[in-house]
This record gives sequence, C-alpha cells and structure tokens, in this order.
Amino acid sequence: AKLNESGSDSQSEAARNTLPPRALVRARQWPASLPNQDAHAGSGIRSRGAKPASGAMAGAAVAGEAMVRRGTCMCGACAVELRGQPFFSVLCHCTICQRWNAAPFTHWLGYPVASVRCVEGEDKLIAHNTSATMTRFACAVCSVPLFNEAHSETEPFRDVPSGILDRDESGRILGLDAELAPKTHIYYRSRVFAFNDNLPKFTALPHSARLDADGNELPAAK
Repeated sequence: AKLNESGSDSQSEAARNTLPPRALVRARQWPASLPNQDAHAGSGIRSRGAKPASGAMAGAAVAGEAMVRRGTCMCGACAVELRGQPFFSVLCHCTICQRWNAAPFTHWLGYPVASVRCVEGEDKLIAHNTSATMTRFACAVCSVPLFNEAHSETEPFRDVPSGILDRDESGRILGLDAELAPKTHIYYRSRVFAFNDNLPKFTALPHSARLDADGNELPAAK
C-alpha cells in the first residue's frame, strides 16, 4: 500500500498494514521543509541482478545456494536476516539518510522484501514514515536503524545498512565479498565529502544526470 503525506488516521492505518507483525509503530510525519530525497524509493536503482553465492565463506552461513547474513542493533535486542546476495549496493548521500543515520553517507544493500526479515526483537521495532514511499525501521531500545521498506507497486524492496552486519573478531564483516561492495553514488550533489573514486555518481537515482567527483555535471552520453 502506498502511504500519503497527510498525517491523517488513514496514513497510520496504511502504515500498520505494511509493517511486520507486532511491530511498534510510530508513524512520524517529517517536516514539510525536508527535501523529499528518499533515495531508494523509486525505479532505476535496480541495475543488476543478484548472483548466487559462489561457495561458502568463513563466518557466513550458506543455505543451499543462498548466502545468509545477519545484522544486529547496538544493544542486541533486534536482529535481521539477509538471504541471498543484494541486487543493489549504493552509497547514498541524500539528506534524509544523512539525518536518519547521523552520518555523511550510508552504504545500503538492497534485497527483495521477502529476503530481509526480523528474526529477533520484532516487537521492539519502531517505524518512521520519512516519505510517502519509504518506511524506516529502527530498534526502539537503542535507536539503531535496521532496514528500510520501499512501498513500490512495481519493485517493493528492503534495504539494510551494511554497518549493522555481524563481524568477526577482527571487526571485518562476516561473508564480505565483491557483491557487497558499493557500485555507485546516489544523490551525490548533497554529499558532505567528495569521493575521488571510479564509481559513477548521480544527482539522484541511477540514470539521472552524472556528476564528477567535485559535483560538476558531466556531458550527457551520446
């Protein structure tokens, strides 16, 4: 169901229908002055298909052909399971992500809705509707963001910040591989820092205008 921005009772009811069972819902209406940059809630970001895991990796579970990773909040009250490989991996510089994660950018891993589920602490999830197309879930105990859910009629998905994924004793993410590496920058115009890397940079979602590392618009490809 699509959510509206009216802040009415119908919005809260629609939000409840999209959330995991028993989720603690706080359907907060964000200020109208906040730019609507819910970066992932649109088409065009799904630029590549997921590939099955190529064999077992130390510290990550493999169920048949599907890689299974786990992420937890800071206090450990909530945990999520990610099944398979992400179909997008982006560095988002939108202002909503900057505020939501209190960070200059966020690395998001995108999955089909059914591939991301809360396996612990579902009753401790709190939800914020940051736009008509995006609900963001966090732990109600420690406030750490856990995943987002995009309400799209054509491509609904959930995305997870890579920073919550479980680590080994050295602090490395378990099952880290090339599939998790970021493939592009989105909403780069509102970046906090410049990135002199070889990744493509877009003003908004992929297929929008391309930018160079300094934020200058590149000539359109012919």
